[in-house]
Amino acid sequence: MITIVSAVFALVGLIIIVVGAAITISNQYFLRTAVEATAVITDIYTTRNSDGDTLYTVYVRFYVNDDEYVGQLGVWHSGMAIGQSVKIYYDPDNPYRFRSEIGIVLIVSLLLFGSIFLLVSFILFYRMKKRIRLSKSLLRDGQKVMAAFCDVEEGNLMMNGRTSFKLVCEYNDSFGQNSRLFKSENIWDNPLSFRDRQTMPAVPVYVNYNDYSKYYVDVDTFLAEIKR
Repeated sequence: MITIVSAVFALVGLIIIVVGAAITISNQYFLRTAVEATAVITDIYTTRNSDGDTLYTVYVRFYVNDDEYVGQLGVWHSGMAIGQSVKIYYDPDNPYRFRSEIGIVLIVSLLLFGSIFLLVSFILFYRMKKRIRLSKSLLRDGQKVMAAFCDVEEGNLMMNGRTSFKLVCEYNDSFGQNSRLFKSENIWDNPLSFRDRQTMPAVPVYVNYNDYSKYYVDVDTFLAEIKR
């Protein structure tokens, strides 16, 4: 599940960055010969799409050698108002081809947004690999203890309308002085749908003997036992 989510985030981030980079290259090529000018917002039209979202279309007017040019700005933000001045860059050979200064800032924002998606993807994947390494290490070298089943709580994942679960269990040392609570990773089967609470077997947990905060609840073995 986490692999799929991180892959989706990475793909979205890459698409955004590629699109942003392509627009940036095109924009830089345009700005080499573009001329700066000040335009005035003449109209702001609002429409609604099929989803009910409001769309804004902004028109501006500017002058080049006393000739008037009117066109669509291509961007909108909540601070815009009719009569407001905005900076634009136009093609001296065809002033109807122009771009706004705001649009250039939005391109940078697009690249930043894509980078954030990639960063989130990396963090999710790194944390998942770290947990996998820890679980393998504990299964190989950790101390196995048998914890008592306590409860099942709602997990923090949802897929196709299904909510995940987390198994909660408790371990008491041989002297009965120290009690430790363990929670499993997200699982999709609710153990209470197979057995009632009173007949649940003990739950195998692998712990780091020197640091009980590092543990792995062996849910696969536990679920196989109650299903069997």
